[in-house]
Amino acid sequence: MVKYIHYFIDKRENLNNFRKKCLDTWKKELSEEYQIKIWSLDDIEKIDDEMAQKVLELKNYNIQKNYIEIYAMYKYGGIFVNQNIELRKDISDLVSENETFLAMDEKHVISSSIWYEKKPKSYLSTKVYNLFKKNISEGMYNSYFLELQLMFKEILTDFDPSHDKIQNLKNNITIYSSDYFFPYSYNGHTKNITKNTRAINYFHYDFITKKGKVKNVTYSIFGYKIAKKIFALFRFIKNVLRLILLPILKYRRKKKKDTPKHKNLFNVTLEQIPKYKNKEYIAFHNPEWTGVSNATIELFANSIPCGVIFLYILSAKSSTVIVFVVV
Repeated sequence: MVKYIHYFIDKRENLNNFRKKCLDTWKKELSEEYQIKIWSLDDIEKIDDEMAQKVLELKNYNIQKNYIEIYAMYKYGGIFVNQNIELRKDISDLVSENETFLAMDEKHVISSSIWYEKKPKSYLSTKVYNLFKKNISEGMYNSYFLELQLMFKEILTDFDPSHDKIQNLKNNITIYSSDYFFPYSYNGHTKNITKNTRAINYFHYDFITKKGKVKNVTYSIFGYKIAKKIFALFRFIKNVLRLILLPILKYRRKKKKDTPKHKNLFNVTLEQIPKYKNKEYIAFHNPEWTGVSNATIELFANSIPCGVIFLYILSAKSSTVIVFVVV
């Protein structure tokens, strides 16, 4: 029987090298019977389920993402893994000894970023599916009420958030402590790696970028309070230098925009805009700004890569199109 590693991304073309590297670790560490199943927003149209059409009509990214995760686990079982989570150690022991497992994050909240079900239509996946369906049918379209973490809290009433330890709940459900799958903090500069740690969660880009890694080293050496003062001093010096060098910077920026590379990037961006002409919005992002770019892609379904900040006014017969590109 085929088992699945479910992975969601808004659009398949946004599966960048870093995300692919993280996803490949799950395939590498798990047995060959597991196959990667990548889900995107486009797959909702293909789902044969009574809620799929209603979810599509809502046009809410968070609700659609949650629905795909719930449907995947209800229909197929297996493992759902969120973006930017790297598997470091084999979890076959956890898979073999559990019917269902989840894990806490650093705030002692049950996270939806890792979810395992041995079989489809399990106790938990069925409960979550039915609760989601009930909320939708009652017109509760606010994404807050359809968040998986909130539904877990409502269903798993015997979970105790007051301590960060493994908890064995009713109906063969295990909740692992935060050090198993979420050892990295949300703020980007604390870690809780132990012998139990199986995965690394790169939720904050300070754990990925060179600049972020330097910040983490500074926090480790000097402590939080002193490190913040050091960063504040560097920002002050940077702003003073920027003020002094402002005329030179303006000249360089103007010169940079006149290069063939910049013009070509602008043309590529313009070619993609018509694809979204019937959408309510378009979010632009600069791929060179890793953190901002990935956050934009995750938050906005209709996103287009572009270059540096610019404003162009284009004449289109009887109308004028103003394109703002924000990075």
